[in-house]
Amino acid sequence: MNNFLASMFGFLNGLFALIIIVSGFTLGKNGIDEYLILSYPSLQGAGSIIGILIGIIVACLLCGFVALIITMRKELILIREALVNIQYTPINTSSNRVEPTVE
Repeated sequence: MNNFLASMFGFLNGLFALIIIVSGFTLGKNGIDEYLILSYPSLQGAGSIIGILIGIIVACLLCGFVALIITMRKELILIREALVNIQYTPINTSSNRVEPTVE
């Protein structure tokens, strides 16, 4: 169940990044583009590009951090599994070990 939730969280992180980018495009098209058309009619459509760039930057910062944490979780699981599979062998296997005497 825990692995399913973790993989679902990774999928939702990618979906959230896509939503952020589309929201940036919409914001740029409706907000920035209207301002630019009124001020500079030759820059029609530039608001959409600015919105996409802002959306990509925000998605990289937010979702990239979450993706980093997800990757760290996967690596820690692999490290834990590797440590469990290590066989312990004593260094000194000789039976003629002599303990020091205290006088």
